[in-house]
This record gives sequence, C-alpha cells and structure tokens, in this order.
Amino acid sequence: MKIIYGTKHFAGQVYNFSNCIKNNYNVEALFYHFKPNKFDYEVENQLPNSFFKRKKIIEYHVNNNLDAIHFWSTGILSPYVGSKLLIDEYNFYLKNNIKVFHRFTGFDLRTPKEEMWRNPHSVYKNGFSWPFKYISLKKYNDFLKELFSLPITFIVGDPELKKYYNNAEIIKRLIIFDRNYLDKTKYFFFKKERANLKIFHLPSNQKVKGTKFIIDAIKILKKEGLDINLITSKKHLKNNKYKELLSECDLVIDQLLIGSYGVTSLEAFSLNKPVINYINFDLNDFVGFDPFINANILNLTNVIRKIYYDRSILHKKSQLGLKFLKLHNFKIVLKDLVYLYKSKGLKIYKGKNNDLDFNLTHKDYEIKIKFRFYITGIIQMFYFKNYNRLIKVFSYISSYLKIYNKAK
Repeated sequence: MKIIYGTKHFAGQVYNFSNCIKNNYNVEALFYHFKPNKFDYEVENQLPNSFFKRKKIIEYHVNNNLDAIHFWSTGILSPYVGSKLLIDEYNFYLKNNIKVFHRFTGFDLRTPKEEMWRNPHSVYKNGFSWPFKYISLKKYNDFLKELFSLPITFIVGDPELKKYYNNAEIIKRLIIFDRNYLDKTKYFFFKKERANLKIFHLPSNQKVKGTKFIIDAIKILKKEGLDINLITSKKHLKNNKYKELLSECDLVIDQLLIGSYGVTSLEAFSLNKPVINYINFDLNDFVGFDPFINANILNLTNVIRKIYYDRSILHKKSQLGLKFLKLHNFKIVLKDLVYLYKSKGLKIYKGKNNDLDFNLTHKDYEIKIKFRFYITGIIQMFYFKNYNRLIKVFSYISSYLKIYNKAK
C-alpha cells in the first residue's frame, strides 16, 4: 500500500508520521514537502518549483498504485493555504478512487470571527492578525465551504481545534521515543533544586504565544526580588540548540493565547519539564487528567509567583507530563491512525519490523511505563534517604508486578 504525506513540516510532525508508519507497517510512505525548513527538521522529497513538474509527480503516483494521501493544510500543487488548486487536486485523487485525509493545524481552521467567539483570550484581540495575507477572509471561508463538501476525512490534533469543525477526527500529535529514550529523562530526578527559577520560552511566533505578557510578568516578579531567569531567543533556533536550552530549565512556558498545546509542550515533557499553558478545553474529558500548569495572560504573574515559593508543583506536574507524553507515543498514536485508515477502507498490516504489541491495551501500556518510573523513583529515594516513602512505594509495586510481567 502507498500513502503520500505532505507538504509542510509543522514541527517535524509530517515526517515523523510518514517515517513511523513506513517502519512499522506494510506501507510505502513518501513525504513530499516544499522548501527546506529553518529549524532543521528532517527532510525527504523536496518538491520542485515548477508547477508542471509537481503536477507530473501527482500523475506518476496516481498511475502507480497510490492508495491514499494525507496532507497537513496544503497539497502538492500549491504551497498556499486556501488555494483552489487544493480542491482541484483532491477532486483528481477522488476521481481515481484514492482516499484523501486532510489535517488542519490551527489557523487554517481558526478563522478570526470563530476564534474570537470561542476563545476568551483570543489571539486576534491581542495583536495577532489574519496570517494568510494573500487571500481575503471571504474567499477563504468560501474555500472552507467547498473543502467541507468533499467526501474526504478531516483530522485535528485535539478537542480545542475540533470545536471549529465537529466532524473532524482526533489523531493526537506524535512523538518518537522508546525504552532508551525514556531512560534519558531520569537524570532530572537527581538534580537538586536551585535557588533561582529558570524558565524557558520559545517565541516562534510572539503574537500567537503571548511572549509580551510573559516578559512583562517576569519583569514584575524580578522587581519583587524573585530570582528568575527567562531563557529565550529572538532568533529561530535550530532543533538541537532548542533542545539544549530546553534541557537547562526548570519550567517551560509554551503559549498563553491559543488555548491548546503544541509539540513544544510534548518535547518539554519528554525531558521531564513541567509546562505552563493556556488550555481552552477540558483535559479531564480528553485524557482523564490535567498535566499542565494552566495560566493565561491575566493570572500568569500570580501562577509563577506561587511556583517560585512552592517548587513541589513542578515535580507533581512533571510526573503528569510524562504520563501525558505516553499517550502521544508513536506506538499508541499509530494504532489510532491505522484504525482510522482501516475504517475508511484501507488495507494495512503490520510490517516485518513492527514491534507494536496489539495484545497490550493502553491501560496495560501505561502500567508498564509507570513501573519503570517506580524503579527510577526507588533509586531517587535511596539517594535522598527518603525511607518512609520508599516503604510505601514498595507496597504499590507489588500490586503491579503481575500486570507488568504480562505486558513484558
């Protein structure tokens, strides 16, 4: 089976989806993208500048056993969000019995009128403007109306974006890690608390993330005498440098205006860093718990002040962050995606290198992960001589041994 993924980078997500499904299923997955990205995300098949050459790429694959396409916002014919060429491209696929999956990523679905109505801390009320200057809002709304009329599958990453189109399917963002990757996070457990508080913020789009409000809050707290360092950069950081800075902080602030979480939050959780986010949907309904330190532009100063004087909040939320991260493990997200593909008639089977255990439920998988972190916690408690808690943890572990052995 052949699937084409494309055609933007979106924090490396498109490449990761393509690469993971190719390595775990009987799928020929190809990632086509436009120009190289400024963040050094993985690249594969760069599309030519010539429209006619791009058209030939489509024709070639349609005539050579293409089964499905899965695009993030834009297609192969045009790099512009809202282009009518995308409608023409999708119709061509449908005419040739090729399944079409279209994933919205944010402001390609959050139009200003809808966003201001649904979001009390709207980006459009705080300095942000319509990002797609080459197309008017009226024409874009007409484009969406025509797009929604097509018999294709629409996908979003979380309930916040689903509010804008209720018929969309939710497939979570994906992060790649395995047992070795998990082991790399345990160094954080042994790091004793500093007197100062180091906060990291990546201002990839300052008006979207509320960077101004973050800077203002830190200034107020510093005037009060709090020892806080804000680690940030005005330049676009390469992926390796960004992760290096991320690893040095105590706390991450992702965004204060959008109302959802992004890949930055997941990457912070992967390093066991707690995250401040403004979340505009019920996480308890979504996953059963809230891993974020929820804040907005009105209460950020108070939230950081509380954290500064009570660092136990960071530890509690970092543990929930790790739990939340597991739900975005490529092994679990791929299962959800493959289930969706199969429900639309695609025939997908496990590949020879597939290591996904389909007899392992999500709950069992979480228990398996939890058990690993209990082991790390035991070492930590010996290190800090916390023997009373150590006895309690041993009693918990004994109740999970039977399930862990089954999962193993």
